[in-house]
Amino acid sequence: MKRNLIFVKVLLLSLALASLHACQKDFVQSSETEVSEEEFTLATAKQHFRSLDKRLAKENPVLADPKSSELVWSRSYVEHRAQVDFAEIPLVAKRKRVKLYNFPQDSLKYEPDPSVGELSVQRLLFYKGKDGEIMERIVTYIPDKEYLIRRKMEMGLNTIKKMQSNFSGYMEYRTLENRVTKILRLKDGRVVRKYIPRQSVIAKKTTSNPSSEPIVSSRGCHTTCFPIFDYVCDSYVVEEEIIVECINQQVGQDCDTYCDPDPDPDPNPNPNPTDPEPEYYDCNGVRNGSAYTAECGCIGGNTGISECVDASIPDDAELIGQENPEVNPEDYTDCFGNISNTGASFKVTAYVLEPNPGTNDFFGTNSVGHVAIGLTKTGGNGQSITQVLGFYPEGANIFKEYTGPSKIVDNGDSDDLMPYTIKMDFDMGNNAAAFQNILNKVNTPPATYHALTNNCVRYVYEACQAGGLAVPFQMSTIYMSTTPFSPPVPVSAYTPAGMAQAMRGAMAGGNTNISTANNVDVPTSHGPCN
Repeated sequence: MKRNLIFVKVLLLSLALASLHACQKDFVQSSETEVSEEEFTLATAKQHFRSLDKRLAKENPVLADPKSSELVWSRSYVEHRAQVDFAEIPLVAKRKRVKLYNFPQDSLKYEPDPSVGELSVQRLLFYKGKDGEIMERIVTYIPDKEYLIRRKMEMGLNTIKKMQSNFSGYMEYRTLENRVTKILRLKDGRVVRKYIPRQSVIAKKTTSNPSSEPIVSSRGCHTTCFPIFDYVCDSYVVEEEIIVECINQQVGQDCDTYCDPDPDPDPNPNPNPTDPEPEYYDCNGVRNGSAYTAECGCIGGNTGISECVDASIPDDAELIGQENPEVNPEDYTDCFGNISNTGASFKVTAYVLEPNPGTNDFFGTNSVGHVAIGLTKTGGNGQSITQVLGFYPEGANIFKEYTGPSKIVDNGDSDDLMPYTIKMDFDMGNNAAAFQNILNKVNTPPATYHALTNNCVRYVYEACQAGGLAVPFQMSTIYMSTTPFSPPVPVSAYTPAGMAQAMRGAMAGGNTNISTANNVDVPTSHGPCN
């Protein structure tokens, strides 16, 4: 026997485990088996369940015993389809028996092990067709080992009504008498194969290492043996965590002959109700949609995204102008005091250098790109001062270390002018107070630079915000390794590409303050005044 301890956060626990002590079944002695032709509801399902009391006691004592299993009616739902209405109710059993399917046709990456059955989810299914007869099935969701590695906490979200677009595994349908009626093979949320048992040949714990080699018996059919595991589980709460302790033991193997379902040459326009099968929703939430999950996220279908952009940034990437010396921003902004506010006008410009101009790429010919702020004050006598400043990390390897000391650089230095590919101008008229608010923000940069969340983009965005200026902007999702040797994972970030794409969208919408350029240099800064 093998004992496993699983520690799971309460809010993320699957429905099957989270509701272990949720409610008790109410068994009512009744000889009623007829259900009225009224609308199928949860109340209808409950009434039918109570009518099964004697039958359950005889054919499925575990399900009949409230000390051994619980139906979580509070987490149930009812679905109405063209030919069948059904209700699906989470079933929490303190003891369950799970067959670990692994059909050769499915080419599973990992051999199923006891953890697969331990984290499987069971539900009781009631369904009614147009003839009014209610049928029952015990449905077991058996995940692939590969799915558990990536998405263990999502197991409880999979239902017949809405299957998660990344679920891969099996769904087993059983009668209350524990006779398997079919097994569905799902890949990325879609039913890709169906297995129908032709006969059941149960081997009573014949060997601890049964052969899983298929025995082909006839065209379209094959006999395969799978291991069966028993799970006995108990749970308790410690410091807001549910601790589930399970004992598992292989109790034998089950050998069945499975056949491909025969095609129906003459479909019946009014078929009898069949076991409801899961409907597919793509990663964008569209029923039977064509969007799919790629390495950069959900694309295709109606997402508006046809392909993945370059969403990775090398560890050794640096910003354009990063090697330039640090300056004191107040030495630059103090120069504006040399021009009287009387009759003066003010202008602010957000300059963006895109990694690959006109694309969503986050790294390209211009490295990761850069964003700088241009500040201009023109006096009533025509005297004008412009300063162009940018926020940078002080050291190298910022996309490896992510965070470090910051500095301000003069991007308008005549010896190394920053190029830009798109800009947005704000003519502020004579609003000296708003301009001063921007200067105050520029003069107090954060002491720490973070490559993703506190960088040149955010510096310019928030400086403009301080003066009531709205720069179009959108967060980006990029792929970075958050720890050494770990695979890249998606993270949200402020990026020059994100700001540039938002600007281009606003320009397409008619904003005339935005213009593009082909790596044109920003204006030369006046420089420090002391």
